Amino acid sequence: MHALQKAGEDGIGGRRQLFTLQRIEQMLPDGTATTVYSQGKLQDLQPPRCPEIPEMPDAITMRLLTPLRIRHDGRNITPDNFTFAALFGNLLRRISMLTYFHTDTPLDVDFAGLMQKARAVPVSTRDLHWYDWKRYSSRQKTEMRMGGLLGAMQLDLREMGDFWPYLWLGQWIHAGKATSMGLGAYRIETASLSNRTARETPDNMTP
Repeated sequence: MHALQKAGEDGIGGRRQLFTLQRIEQMLPDGTATTVYSQGKLQDLQPPRCPEIPEMPDAITMRLLTPLRIRHDGRNITPDNFTFAALFGNLLRRISMLTYFHTDTPLDVDFAGLMQKARAVPVSTRDLHWYDWKRYSSRQKTEMRMGGLLGAMQLDLREMGDFWPYLWLGQWIHAGKATSMGLGAYRIETASLSNRTARETPDNMTP
């Protein structure tokens, strides 16, 4: 909260846009929200709870909400060379690092075995495209290209129970590069992939 207040006073972006922090809401486990900051006063926060992992469906649609940036062998993953293994490997490393630095129980799984299985997973349906996005870096005094993948893909989860907990958790921690800027957000749906995926700037792309 203090960081947001200071950012508003100092300005953000190339033109140092000023803003005033008016309200902060906390999302609750049941999907509702409660106001925890308003008119300069901070209310008590409810303790965090780990989201419960629901029963795994037979198939899911992963809808990319903000640009997903994954690099492999020094190059960006594009719609043409996208694989499930590239996504899952990146997500697994991120979860491993978060548990190592921020919990008392680092992730203890068969990384090599999971990745071997991930390389054999096909993406049954996908509608992905590259979205170019630029941001201004105050530190480097220049615009930086931060594009990534948007769109959706459908996965057949039958016999993929080993991957399900990580895919579900990834909705909260994001995947790929620049997650601290809001990139790599996705949502899991049980509905089928529609024939067309909207190719427009996501409403929540700007953190």
